[in-house]
Amino acid sequence: MATFGQCCFLILLTIFFTTFFAKAYLLINLRRCWGGWLKTPSGANCVKLFDNPGKSWYDARRACKSFGGDLVTIRDKDKSNFIKEKFVYNNINQIWIGLYKPLRYQWGWLDENVKVSDFSD
Repeated sequence: MATFGQCCFLILLTIFFTTFFAKAYLLINLRRCWGGWLKTPSGANCVKLFDNPGKSWYDARRACKSFGGDLVTIRDKDKSNFIKEKFVYNNINQIWIGLYKPLRYQWGWLDENVKVSDFSD
């Protein structure tokens, strides 16, 4: 198995967690893209869709970390549109991202450099 580098992230398009499970999730790699991975519009990241029905947010995060990554943060409209396009193309309506809410705390991104209010769609 290839090692993808030191920094990866996963993305979920909506913060509405209406179910406990997501149908798929994305892994983003900050280095070069490997076979089956797609460059994001900025060219800084790579994205891959993993079809894993029944995984919880924690399971998805563990799986991402096993590839050297983490759940992704949506930083801007370009990245949001790119991910939405992949959802439509692959007929997916839910994925997990790096947005979470610790017990009784406010929503936050796993990437603490980005505030929840920095981008909305």
